[in-house]
Amino acid sequence: MKKIKIIGGRYGYISPSGVYNVKTPDDPPFEVDNAEAERLIKRGVAEIIGAGAAVLAKGVADDEKLPATPADDDENDDESEYDDIPKYNKESTNSELQAIAKEYGIEIPPHANKAQIIEILDNYFADSPVLNAKEPE
Repeated sequence: MKKIKIIGGRYGYISPSGVYNVKTPDDPPFEVDNAEAERLIKRGVAEIIGAGAAVLAKGVADDEKLPATPADDDENDDESEYDDIPKYNKESTNSELQAIAKEYGIEIPPHANKAQIIEILDNYFADSPVLNAKEPE
């Protein structure tokens, strides 16, 4: 189990007692299983709280590198896996993110904040096939 805090968007959390809650950045940290913590961190919507937070904040969980996401732009500039996915991250402006969405025909709600737009883009590009076959010689 890992203690996390939501940093962007909303997360539907079911407590161990079976109670459904919506967690937002305004809520205190809570515990989820390791796989779910890694998934939420990878998506850029949560951060680890407590022991190991510094390691996980760098994209490393339990001494293993987390899979790259389009929002991890800072460390993946040379990674061919995402060559046809536009580069964006938390430092991108709302206008830049909106332009990417418009270019790809992705609908963004009128009052979406930056974290929500990044989540929508991540979801859209996560469904894109990854083409990394080598060119024939």
